[in-house]
Amino acid sequence: MRIRLEKRIPSGAGLGGGSSDAAAALVGLARLCGFAASDPDLTDLAASIGSDVPYFLTGGTALVTGTGTEVHPLADLSGYEVLIVFPGVPVSTREVYGRVAAPLTSALKISSMPRFKPTPKDNLPQEVEAWVRAGNDLEPYACALCPAIGPIKDRLQAAGASAAAKTGSGSAVFGIFRSPAAMERALAEMSTSGIAVARCAPINRQEYRRRAGFD
Repeated sequence: MRIRLEKRIPSGAGLGGGSSDAAAALVGLARLCGFAASDPDLTDLAASIGSDVPYFLTGGTALVTGTGTEVHPLADLSGYEVLIVFPGVPVSTREVYGRVAAPLTSALKISSMPRFKPTPKDNLPQEVEAWVRAGNDLEPYACALCPAIGPIKDRLQAAGASAAAKTGSGSAVFGIFRSPAAMERALAEMSTSGIAVARCAPINRQEYRRRAGFD
């Protein structure tokens, strides 16, 4: 059997393109073999393939712990948009982690993350923005490989993003926008820079699974 995947998410951007491709391939194989996408064995297999792959079998808002293989679904969030900016320079996950000399997650974060639970009354809980503002521990190491990350983050915040951070281990940066007007300004400004931008809106878990063909 030969499988061909058409990749549209930039490599080395930190957007989970490889992990989502792996999850999609697993779901396709499961269908061919008569298994349900919700089969626990499929989740275990996803975890054995790589970090973050199990998340893409779930979708929606989730707390992901461990090495990215433990997924804890949370209440889906809405009421905001995300602008993703890719500077055009891929950053290798292996290279980034190779520069890390100390543990990435402090004891404080380990003890406090399990208590994080979005409240239904808030479309975008302040805790979410607080975690984004706390930053990505990999950012200094990725910036050494792609110096454009820092200035892009600053420009998003100056354009009205309520919070901005680097994505994963890659070089893309995202900004959270509650105001459509601020989003329009940021989109116009970043688009004139000749770098790739994507305006996104979150979808709930049910819609994600429907679009991905998991259910």
